Amino acid sequence: MAKTSPAGDASTNEADPITKAALDLIQRELPDAVVASESGGKHPWIRVKPESLRAVARLVRDDEGLAMDCCHLVSGVDWQADDELEAVYHLCSYAKKPDAEYRKRTPKNDPWLCIKVRVPRGAPDVPTVMDIWTGADWHEREAWEMFGVRF
Repeated sequence: MAKTSPAGDASTNEADPITKAALDLIQRELPDAVVASESGGKHPWIRVKPESLRAVARLVRDDEGLAMDCCHLVSGVDWQADDELEAVYHLCSYAKKPDAEYRKRTPKNDPWLCIKVRVPRGAPDVPTVMDIWTGADWHEREAWEMFGVRF
């Protein structure tokens, strides 16, 4: 018997509506901020320039349509082959209730968004977002201790 996910068919590459809305907003308001993005698949994300991170964070937090009011997690990635480190921000909205269609397509009940920032290993500086989302404090400390990303 084939196992199916409550999120539906994960093999489709349909754009995640939250990621797409965030990408459209960021590109409209901060046209030079986005470096790369993947809005489809199981793990959509938006990569931004380090110097744009704080403006992007405020934008997705304060936008009424997104309301990303919680920094759920900050994780680190060591891209050894590229000699880079990456901070990955997992954001969610507790203020905004997702519609039933969104809930069918995602394993999470809350709207979520993934923002990434890559920096060279030799200059691993990423601006802090602790004053934007106070919950980021602990996670930024862990990314510093485990990966060497300086916030």
